[in-house]
Amino acid sequence: MELTSQQVYPTNPIHARKRIVHIDQQTQNYCKTAPRCHTSPQRVRKWVKRDQQYGEQALHNLPKTQKRQPRKTDPDIEQHRLG
Repeated sequence: MELTSQQVYPTNPIHARKRIVHIDQQTQNYCKTAPRCHTSPQRVRKWVKRDQQYGEQALHNLPKTQKRQPRKTDPDIEQHRLG
C-alpha cells in the first residue's frame, strides 16, 4: 500500500518539500522524483526551482494575495458627477 505525501508528512509540509528537493538532487529528474515523493512532476519542479532561486526559505508557504478591491472614487469627483 502506497502512502500519499499528506499521510507521510501530515503536519510538516516544509520537511516534505526539503525531501523533494533532496531526492531530486540525487535523481536529477522530475519524473523519477515524483513517484518517490508521491506527488506530480510539476510540483517537484515548482519546489526545486524555488529552492534554486531563493534558497531554503522559499520552501515556506508564500502569503496569499489579497483579493483586489476597486478603488473608491474621490468624494469630490463623485459630488461633481451628481451635482
